[in-house]
Amino acid sequence: MEPTIKAIAAELGISVATVSKALNGYNDVSDETRERVLALARKQGYVPNALARGLLRKRSQTIGLILPDIRDPFFPEVARGVEDAANERGYRVIYCNTDRDQEKELAAVRNLLEKRVDGFILNGNYLQSGYLEWLRAREVPFVLLRRRLAATEISFVDVDNISGAYMATTHLIRLGHRQIGFINLPVTSYAHAPRGEGFQKAMADYGLEVNDRWVREGDYTTPGGCRLALDILGSMERPTAIFAANDRMALGILEAAGQLGLKVPGDLAVIGYDGLEIGELSFIGLSTVSQPRYEMGYLSLELLANMIEGQETPGRQVILPVQMTVRRTCGGGAS
Repeated sequence: MEPTIKAIAAELGISVATVSKALNGYNDVSDETRERVLALARKQGYVPNALARGLLRKRSQTIGLILPDIRDPFFPEVARGVEDAANERGYRVIYCNTDRDQEKELAAVRNLLEKRVDGFILNGNYLQSGYLEWLRAREVPFVLLRRRLAATEISFVDVDNISGAYMATTHLIRLGHRQIGFINLPVTSYAHAPRGEGFQKAMADYGLEVNDRWVREGDYTTPGGCRLALDILGSMERPTAIFAANDRMALGILEAAGQLGLKVPGDLAVIGYDGLEIGELSFIGLSTVSQPRYEMGYLSLELLANMIEGQETPGRQVILPVQMTVRRTCGGGAS
């Protein structure tokens, strides 16, 4: 049932007028009462009618950008693309970091609605939690960034993750590697399944067996990639190459190889995924699947602005290509 001022008043045992004043910032309401009202309103997902009407009738020229981890070096270039497109279209951007936490993600969406944003670019981890339907029911425009859902009426900008993982794996195979490990993203990541599918498909297409002991689920981080690689590489039987589903974990593999005295690429070839700038450093030279991060951000804002301004309806779905960037860590072939 849609939460109302009357329902909030009844549950708290106060008048409708008091609830209305608390929600609209009047001074003649005690701080204690205001906090009780706001806490229950947030819990029930209530947005004041005046704000809801404002979203429909009057634009604030403000966009909400939801990011899962602002510490991840993947996102600054994405955010730069969003910001540049926003400046060109006359919008301001409010950033919210969720730390990949469901409660923080839901709270960020509610808080930005209260600030009367015109729409959202969502790079969240919990899109199935129900708030997308909540936004759609209220005709709040949004674009999914690096996320896809089956619904054809939802707009998104993503990359071809299956192709990217297939490309990386086949590159190693063509260099002569037959024993290949894979460190995937966490299962909660939307890219976990397609990147895993691309790896498995490449191995199958070349008739190669996947050693389950060499296939692991990582945690996005360099220390996490290092821990998993130490375990994979620390036994007598080890792969001659490892593909990591992001660059940060690939850097962890390089660290593990160094700790174990393995030469890269002589003893071990490594490929990452993302195309982070740190991989370009000559003493690293990380081979990687490069994603068009700036373009992803830029196109997401363009798409959202067009929806807000009535130039197009929801449902446009953009899949950008990735490319293989070959550097030092691949070498010329298997050991």
